[in-house]
Amino acid sequence: MTSTAPDPTTPTPPAEPAAEPTADAADASAEPSEDDGRAGNAEAARWRTRLRTTEAELTTARTRLETLQRAEVERLASDTLAQGSDVFTVAGIALDEVLTPEGTVDADLVRMAVAQLVATRPGLHKGAKQVAPDVGQGNRGTAGASSGRSWSDIIARVR
Repeated sequence: MTSTAPDPTTPTPPAEPAAEPTADAADASAEPSEDDGRAGNAEAARWRTRLRTTEAELTTARTRLETLQRAEVERLASDTLAQGSDVFTVAGIALDEVLTPEGTVDADLVRMAVAQLVATRPGLHKGAKQVAPDVGQGNRGTAGASSGRSWSDIIARVR
């Protein structure tokens, strides 16, 4: 019986002729020189630069996202509060406390935080009556009503 399998001891000719060595191939097979170290350092420097650029873009994107999230919380809080930012400044709520695990603003958590704030500080409510402070000094009872005199009586006496 004859076998069609090739004999392992017989060398097989290459399918394509070997390409001529190029300058790159010759450099790669040669011993490493100082230039190879500089090329590796240059490539590493490019990657470091690219990494720093990407990190800066990521930081910018995170800052923008946090700004938008804070604005949304303040918008929701301003439905009840005179100033929506009071939910952060007065109540001391951190942004993380009103976000869902996915990173979106949870409107129910904001409403609960605002309700607790208004319960303890009713003057912060949007419709709260603002009391104007009395900036006068001394006793300012009813002028003229108790003495029965007017400015014209005082001026007439001086003449």
